[in-house]
Amino acid sequence: MELLINNNGTWEVLKANVENLTPDQASQIFAANHVRDCAEQRAYIEDRLSKKATPPARNANAFVVERHKLIVNEPCSFTKSQLVKLVRQM
Repeated sequence: MELLINNNGTWEVLKANVENLTPDQASQIFAANHVRDCAEQRAYIEDRLSKKATPPARNANAFVVERHKLIVNEPCSFTKSQLVKLVRQM
């Protein structure tokens, strides 16, 4: 079985025994209805990495603008453009 790995920025293909795969490696190799080739494995790896790099969505209740007040319900941060937008709402 071919297992694609990223070794410090260099993609390598290893011959792996199915019995020795970790659960993550098995998920990488086996799709729902087929075995992924190396190109599909790379896309799978890159997709997982991009999802890890994406920051979690902000809680919709973290803050609220009521009339002329900004009420912050939990710790959060704002960019300059977000603050300008909030001030305009006030």
